[in-house]
Amino acid sequence: ALVVDAARFGAHRAWRHTEVARRWAEGLLEPLVLHTGILGHEWNHDVDNGWRPPALQRLSETTVDNVQVIMDHGSIFDSGSATHSLVMHRREGSGAYVFGAGTVQWAWGLDGHHDPNDPQRANMYNIRVAVDPRGGCAPVQQLTVNVLGDQGVLPRTLAPHLWMPLPSA
Repeated sequence: ALVVDAARFGAHRAWRHTEVARRWAEGLLEPLVLHTGILGHEWNHDVDNGWRPPALQRLSETTVDNVQVIMDHGSIFDSGSATHSLVMHRREGSGAYVFGAGTVQWAWGLDGHHDPNDPQRANMYNIRVAVDPRGGCAPVQQLTVNVLGDQGVLPRTLAPHLWMPLPSA
């Protein structure tokens, strides 16, 4: 599951109008565990390898133990620990915001319709789509709206539980 430490990340503008920001504002120290499945079966590990953009900001950190970790450039794997992070930064010159969800299943937090995470998935020919009874994940939905809003991409309408963001200056 994707974990967001409200004490560390809740003050970030990207989390405004979310449970993460509310917990930070109220001084609640326990991390917020978002819907299982969002992190998914393939995700990025934010490694400082000298190519990280300047002023890259982390919006979360989720450490998972006993996962396959690439040890070279993609041919040698070993078991280890890795930390997933939602990241963003603003490009110098253009001022564009760049957001990295770092997971192939970010959409699982946006909507409740997706491939079920059940034993039938072991059958590679099963392409059924099911409805997650939990629906979308409100903090993930609002974060996505906020990041797009900061780029000037505002929705015409919003789900009733979401807030219309004001674009960043």
